[in-house]
Amino acid sequence: MSTYTVTPPPDPRPPLPIPNIPLLLTRIGATASALLPAGLLKSYHTTTFQHPVLTPTQTQTLLNTLQSTATNWSTHWFLEILLSTRWPVPTSTRLTLLLTLPPPLTTRTHKVAALLRAVAVWTKEYILPGGTGIYNTAQKRLKWQLRGLCAAFRVPITTETCALQYADPALARYAVVWHRGWPWRIELVDSEGAVFSADAIDVQLRQVLESALGAQTGPLLAAVSWRLDRAAWCVQRAAYAAVPGNEGALGVLYGSLVSAALEEEGAPEGLAEKLNGVRTGGGSENRFADQTLTVVSYSDGTTGLSFDHAPSDCGPAMELATLLANIAATPTNTPTSPLTPPPATPIIILPPLNLPQLPPAVVEPIPRTVKALTLPPPPSPRLTDTLLNLALQATLISVSPTGAIPPIWQPVLLRDFRYGRCDEMMPVTPESVAFARLVHAAAWESGVGVEESGSEEEEEGEMQQMQNAFKEAWRRRRELIKQTQDGLTTKYFQQGYLHPFLESVAPSIDAAVMDVFRGVNAVPAVQFTGFAIDDGVDEEGAGAGVEAGLSNIYMEDQLVVFYLQRAGRVVVMFSGTGVWRGVLEREGGGWVQRVFEGCYGVIRSVAEGMVF
Repeated sequence: MSTYTVTPPPDPRPPLPIPNIPLLLTRIGATASALLPAGLLKSYHTTTFQHPVLTPTQTQTLLNTLQSTATNWSTHWFLEILLSTRWPVPTSTRLTLLLTLPPPLTTRTHKVAALLRAVAVWTKEYILPGGTGIYNTAQKRLKWQLRGLCAAFRVPITTETCALQYADPALARYAVVWHRGWPWRIELVDSEGAVFSADAIDVQLRQVLESALGAQTGPLLAAVSWRLDRAAWCVQRAAYAAVPGNEGALGVLYGSLVSAALEEEGAPEGLAEKLNGVRTGGGSENRFADQTLTVVSYSDGTTGLSFDHAPSDCGPAMELATLLANIAATPTNTPTSPLTPPPATPIIILPPLNLPQLPPAVVEPIPRTVKALTLPPPPSPRLTDTLLNLALQATLISVSPTGAIPPIWQPVLLRDFRYGRCDEMMPVTPESVAFARLVHAAAWESGVGVEESGSEEEEEGEMQQMQNAFKEAWRRRRELIKQTQDGLTTKYFQQGYLHPFLESVAPSIDAAVMDVFRGVNAVPAVQFTGFAIDDGVDEEGAGAGVEAGLSNIYMEDQLVVFYLQRAGRVVVMFSGTGVWRGVLEREGGGWVQRVFEGCYGVIRSVAEGMVF
């Protein structure tokens, strides 16, 4: 394994500030105001600052545990959480994207070849010194996370934790392509640093598919890494390394730029099923868990990308996927190697004795249900996030297992701070709940519009009331985003530091304080996130780009709503575990989508013609 060290590029932005606990406690009370009873909140505000354990003197010890502000204590904590996850990788730490790659990229091998070449071009032009690639404004803020996906591996160091390790991108001139469980070396860059053409890479991929090398008896390394939990894979990885003759082959495996999985079967039917297939792999023997960036290709040409969440949030993954798709689909100025690459070469890795019996497919510790919904775009792209979040809140009034809107958390990029990743805000506010109730009352059960409940005059009055309520909800939402961006409402500090501290001194604290903390972080919980990326995609959905995405789930009772706006449509994915699976499967599996579509239609009609 390479000992290459990646140093994050210099970041001139200021460090994330150390939280002001009194201010944070006040804001937590405000966050809970739409979720918890007024009497409990009054007791919380009355007693919060009367306890000696919450004075600045007592909490200074807590603040001293934060990492040095020379880096970013929030990012450090979140990365540790991700690397300590013990479940199989596809369960909790994989971000999945489905790509659109238009003609002339028609065959599955040409699509994969163009994407692998795009990874090599990205590395040469954007990662290595002397490259001419220029990131856009959004990508520049994410540059250090994008770097973390290049030639990167999430390696189990002990049975308790993993670490990110990297190959030297100047030497990682090839991809490892998995087919029938066998790894193959596919050359992407020649010895002089010139990138091979997509056609030259295509020839190598077809050699892999046409190889007489059949499926090996017993589990192969990729399947072992993918189907076992991280503790068990740590043990087996050490066993593979101990087999004489494997050192060189494993060095090739962990020295690659990117991996690809060439599946023998076609992709599942349906958008949700395709994304879930890219995420889990089912019974595939071609998914290598340690590589953080993987191209997944089915025999029918369906193509996706699978990212490990440890080095990158959803935003950088989305930006990189869009960049790679555009590089793959359009000519670049990067010089093409005039040489012919060597034939594809199988990488022979000998199995250790006494490999464990693997399940026939990935068994998820937290089974989930995934559903998809396609909607028309909002009146303005800048309203997409707000409209969808408010539609979610109105939908939850009907579908939530608790009968009330539960806590909703939404990632917000800490874009103004050094090495900032995302923190989370709570978009459920008294203003949003008031508007959601109006929407819920107005939406038909079939989810197609607003009921005609009276005269034209009455309807105009109701519409004006809804528009006023919408403006208040929109204004409050913008305030919350700004507070989170400014580091004033950090959930990661609450979750990773403050909440454990309060639990440790709970007997000394009024019960209202703990009740509020537990209520804000209650389950069943909901996460909401999404993006508007239209680069390269026209109104019919053609052109290179990302078609849809699927985010992570970490909890046993969690609903994750992930949207992607493309020109002409919005694709919304619902993923649910625990009680949310039953919700998503109700009435044949379309109930939530029908309610959401109806609420969204109402809000869309309310927003039409409004000026912001």
